Amino acid sequence: MTIFPRAVRRAVSLALASSFILASCGGGGDIDNELAFRVIHASPDSPPVNILVDGITFRSGVDYKGGTGFTFVTPRDYQFGIEAILPGEDALVIDETVPLAAGTEITVLAIGKDATNTVQSLIIQNPFADIPAGNTRLQLVHAAPDLPPVDIYLTAQGASLQDATPIGQVTYGAYPADRQLVPPGQYVLRVTPAGDPATVLFDSGLLPDLSNREDLLIVVVQNTAAGPSPVSLIVNDRFSTFEAVDKNTPAEVRVVNVSPDAPLLDVIGDPVSTSFPEIPFSSTGNLSGIAVDSANGRALVVDNGLAAVVAVDLQSGVRTVLSGSAVPDTLNPLLGPAGIAVDSANGRALVADKSQGALLAVDLQTGARTVLSNSFTPDTVNRLFGPVSLAVDSANGRALVVDNAQRAVLAVDLQTGARTFLSNSATPDAVNAFSGPAGIVLDTANGRALVADNRLDSLLAVNLQTGGRTILSNVVVPDAVNPFSSPVSLALDAANGRALVVDNRSAAMFAVNLQTGARTILSNATTPDAVNPFSGPSGVAIDDANSRALVVDNRQGAVVAVNLQTGARSILSASPSANGVAFLGTTDYVRVLPDSYAVRAEKTAAPNSASPLFTVSSNLFTGQRATVFTNGLLASLVGQVAIDGIRPVFAEGKLRFLHGAPAAGTVDLYVLETGTAIADVEPTFQNLILTSITSHLGFAPANYTITFTKADTKEVVAAQDVAATPGTAHTVILVDEVRVDASSDGKPASVLVLDDLAD
Repeated sequence: MTIFPRAVRRAVSLALASSFILASCGGGGDIDNELAFRVIHASPDSPPVNILVDGITFRSGVDYKGGTGFTFVTPRDYQFGIEAILPGEDALVIDETVPLAAGTEITVLAIGKDATNTVQSLIIQNPFADIPAGNTRLQLVHAAPDLPPVDIYLTAQGASLQDATPIGQVTYGAYPADRQLVPPGQYVLRVTPAGDPATVLFDSGLLPDLSNREDLLIVVVQNTAAGPSPVSLIVNDRFSTFEAVDKNTPAEVRVVNVSPDAPLLDVIGDPVSTSFPEIPFSSTGNLSGIAVDSANGRALVVDNGLAAVVAVDLQSGVRTVLSGSAVPDTLNPLLGPAGIAVDSANGRALVADKSQGALLAVDLQTGARTVLSNSFTPDTVNRLFGPVSLAVDSANGRALVVDNAQRAVLAVDLQTGARTFLSNSATPDAVNAFSGPAGIVLDTANGRALVADNRLDSLLAVNLQTGGRTILSNVVVPDAVNPFSSPVSLALDAANGRALVVDNRSAAMFAVNLQTGARTILSNATTPDAVNPFSGPSGVAIDDANSRALVVDNRQGAVVAVNLQTGARSILSASPSANGVAFLGTTDYVRVLPDSYAVRAEKTAAPNSASPLFTVSSNLFTGQRATVFTNGLLASLVGQVAIDGIRPVFAEGKLRFLHGAPAAGTVDLYVLETGTAIADVEPTFQNLILTSITSHLGFAPANYTITFTKADTKEVVAAQDVAATPGTAHTVILVDEVRVDASSDGKPASVLVLDDLAD
């Protein structure tokens, strides 16, 4: 049965008959005259759902990886439904009849992805059958759409997989015909790519005892929580459903400073378990893109924290701001710069700004900014929503822009700014569709662009004429050796016949053969040595004149030079301080061990752990992602810990709102589609005081204007346009201007927008 996705609402109904009468769970009587069913949500980017039986809600608000236990019913036809919970109009129900037989157990799993239009039902029918004494019964299912076929091993703790035999090999959307019987006991469950026991995708650690005659459904699904493992498991024991995560799954935390009069702050997480060290949260800007401007002897680095393009001298490493909020002026400011490329023929750098959905041109001599292409320039056709990187295709008079929000590559005319889709899930077809496109580079000798996809952990080749996509390199192409973990940026080392790919989670640089796709490690913490290891690499460019690659490392706040032959690393340019969170500064997410933490703030210039500015306690659980906000004025600084909603839902954009402007007083908040006046409508939220914060809320895909007003009035305090695009999550914060001295009133307020899915 296919579940048909819709832009705003989607629901599914599996027609199995007319009315329903549910018996007690566990059944009774003659099993040949019984029927049992359970329903499980295994679609990673679909919203929470209501499960319906004969049109009546049977379970409500079932999120991804949730489901029901078996319910026994009188044999006859039933109508099962899966109804998506989304903002907007009521769900559409699609029916399909499936024949059933008495004496059968039915499992209905919703699998596939909204983003690739592949959501469907996987229906498992098993006869009622006793489990022989001295056995545990397992049913294995593969429901992770981005994963190749996998082997599943159940072994003793510490056992090598090289000589072990998997208990099952499963392909996506399939399951072995026979359920597995294993002796009760203690086991470790591991998942590997099929035929590759050396590459462990998931390690359960020691499981609770499998008991005599226990009956388990084990579903391999896509991990949407924190941590590098691509896999987690749904386990159903006939009565309930729970998730098993990789034993090494961390929590992740970042810090955002919205205190307008605070100096640089050190923010430290102190775990209650004294065996673990304290965790410092560094803020060295948010370095993302880099390009080499060889004609001027410099690298151009995008610093999102400064909202600027910084020029770094290729010899001395000295940094100057080429273009920023007041350099050379305030016209066409950068708001969320992400990627950069040099357009030498036109004497400019082109910057992808994901907050504005725009491509800006920066004059290489003056730093002056003009808008080449945005939602209204030259028109509203094929708008940009989440541009993150680009490459200049001079031969065809265009820039190729990766739009992560639309999972697409758009071609932007270098003269007019006109936009067309070169490649997306419908152009030229849906083969090898993008999931998380991040970095792009031209490989003109082979008539293609190469795109790093950090959700597919793949390198895709895009034909420059047709937009057709092929896989150059991933976990199965050409093999599983040195697999990517989160490839985010790449550069072409044509002289050596390879692409150099920066992988954020692996903290490594891979060399990928341009012909075969084979991957080798050029540089990481052990190759060629441990000197100047990467911490958070996010962008790369080739400096041919000096036979090196230049890598921007977010967590070090540095440009790292990598020898093209040996992989040896040296620091070309680094920020003077590894800590110190400035006003409006945002750190990267830092992986921490799940624990209870006491998070404190101290002045960077005068640290004092005995008398911190604040201390806030928080339990950080496995797989959670959280943000610590430093809010309010220094004299009464507050620490707020908020759990971030990190699972992307394709059919909605998530927005969370925080009041962080002390000068604004109590405010009302309007969230309206752009172009809708606030004059005749009620506020979306009323009487928000300083530190008020919402959870992540789902909004139908659209452009919204976020307007803060003084409470009970229509007097605007600040406003900002935000695109709620499918699969995104943002935090929208009302902030003051920096307070330069004690007499400053902090006005005017403005709006800060954070990407809550960024690494």
